[in-house]
Amino acid sequence: MRPQRFFLLSVVAAESAALYVVYRNPFFPILAVILAALGLTGGWRLTLSSAQKAIASLAILVIYFILWRLFPYSRADILGSLGYRVTYVFAQYFISLQLLELWLDTERHAATAALYGMLALTCAGNIFSSPSEQALYALCSVLFVASLVLYLRSCTMELPSPARPARGRYVWIAAALGAVVLGGLSVRSVLYAHREFLSALFTNAPTIPGSVYTAGFSRDVKLGDVTRLKLSSAENSTALRVFSKDAPGYLRGMAFTYYNPATAEWQKSLAERPLAPSDPSLFPNLPAARTGCSRFAFPSHDPRPCHAIDVWPAPLLTEGMFSPLGTTVLEAPVTGLRVDENQIADSDELIGGVNYTSYVPQPAPRAHLSLAMRKRLVQPPAIDPRVHQLADRIFEGCTTPRQKIDAVVGYFLGNYRYNIGIRIPPGQDPLTYFLLEHPAAHCEYFAAGAAVLLRMGGVPARYITGFVVEERNSVGRYWVARNKDAHAWVEAWDDAAGWVIVDATPGAGVPSPTVGSSIGYILDYIRFRLQELTAMTRVNGLSGLLAWLGNRAGGLWTLIASPGPAATAVKLALAAALALLLWRRWRRRRPARIDARIQRLHALLAAADARLARLGLVRARNETLHQFAARILQHDPPGEPASAARAPLAAWYLRYAAVRYGGSAHDEDIILLERDSR
Repeated sequence: MRPQRFFLLSVVAAESAALYVVYRNPFFPILAVILAALGLTGGWRLTLSSAQKAIASLAILVIYFILWRLFPYSRADILGSLGYRVTYVFAQYFISLQLLELWLDTERHAATAALYGMLALTCAGNIFSSPSEQALYALCSVLFVASLVLYLRSCTMELPSPARPARGRYVWIAAALGAVVLGGLSVRSVLYAHREFLSALFTNAPTIPGSVYTAGFSRDVKLGDVTRLKLSSAENSTALRVFSKDAPGYLRGMAFTYYNPATAEWQKSLAERPLAPSDPSLFPNLPAARTGCSRFAFPSHDPRPCHAIDVWPAPLLTEGMFSPLGTTVLEAPVTGLRVDENQIADSDELIGGVNYTSYVPQPAPRAHLSLAMRKRLVQPPAIDPRVHQLADRIFEGCTTPRQKIDAVVGYFLGNYRYNIGIRIPPGQDPLTYFLLEHPAAHCEYFAAGAAVLLRMGGVPARYITGFVVEERNSVGRYWVARNKDAHAWVEAWDDAAGWVIVDATPGAGVPSPTVGSSIGYILDYIRFRLQELTAMTRVNGLSGLLAWLGNRAGGLWTLIASPGPAATAVKLALAAALALLLWRRWRRRRPARIDARIQRLHALLAAADARLARLGLVRARNETLHQFAARILQHDPPGEPASAARAPLAAWYLRYAAVRYGGSAHDEDIILLERDSR
């Protein structure tokens, strides 16, 4: 084992440790160290030409780009080096190029491996890391510099004596690398000291096209925020994947109690209570909780059998927990929840892309509405008196909450059209203008108008934002909500039925079941499995990774064992792959045909090298025949005259090189070489 490969392993390990310290994802760093250790053994090597190496490097970059697009990294408190999360991908890419150098059948990779290492360490930086992460990153950087200096020195030590740099050059190499790393750490320290300013700068920057917005799912929401999801360039991107027996329908993300006409903004209730994990004995009719997850019983918990709804939010959708009306139990990988009076749950420990499960009793239990909450939810905002007159006309002849709900829905469906977007004249209150002038508008205006009118009729109502989930992915057998399925509606209190969903938006504006393309569903299923892998690794570490591999192996076996065209296609693909593998192994075992003259030349060179090795002249592995001949002329074997030993030996190696690499080896030339080698 050559020492430079060992030091290159240390370099890769230091970079991988820095990557894990900042990004807290162990999968790639562990895999990189394992591959580097396997490459260290030298049992198998890649032999690539310069063109093949360039193609391989480009292919690796394309693969990482595809993975990034399928499943972008989304930890909420990380913006990446200089504010771009994609640098995490480039850090992985440069480490992968180092691994490629380690597996190549060559030792001439000192400069490129060093360059890749410095680029990887730079891209792994994160200016928003905590002080402890900052210190660990600095330690990894120092270890990286030490390993890199040892690696470069070990590479130069194996060169022939005339090619070795002066000893003082190592000092300059170490000083330069140390200056680069320490300078980078100083810049990072300055940036970290001004993190608040930078955070505001990046927060106010334009949203990157294609990213997933979280508008409409915060504590305060303006009319129009939810529609930004529908109008974004990522309107068809998946926001939620839901495993449920039936179509989940309306999944609520936020519930709002107060409307402020001055800002056209809905605000959440501040009345929240913390929830600690509940005793498992409270759930006799539920299966055991998943590893790493806790269960939380809401105040309305009912021990009856429940319908489970497992929600996988998109990695960038980090605000709110989406669950159906009537949820009484939530299971999530957190240690605590906050629940408001509208039964909306949230947690600061949520990780983007990690799933949680809602349990809804079947049939749903009768809810309870306190007098204080009823008073808050029937209080209309301070709005134009003409809106009150409109409400009186709408509710004329209505005596029950159900009749008033139907009257409001009928009013909007009979007098309005749906349109994405609305023009509000300057100086006008948007909601008042919508209710009195009847312009075409989108779901948020219909929901806000219905909530305000119902309150004026004495019906408790709250404004809800979330997703309507009706689309089925037939490949993954789960339900899909896309950004365009974001919606706003109302939950109203009916004294006879409890909370009911009221959707006053005309049919064109209500998300409805759609059928996508088979290719699109396959790609979405692949994205989901990658998301599932990351989520299980984040929550349970190595055991989560092993569980994911076991689940995928079990799923593949189930697919193979099942009948149908999909199972047949998988079987044919596996059979073809096995046949190809066996054929390639058979071809490798066939004896290679080597020209007899080339074999004679190999034997001659081996014998000549052995004789000179006994005299103290050892030809280096990466030393050409011409370089070795030049070195022979500078060496005096002990006990022999210099003129008698040097010139004939050097001349023989030069003649051998001319015969071997001259284009064709003739028998006469080989006979002369054999005679002169004796």
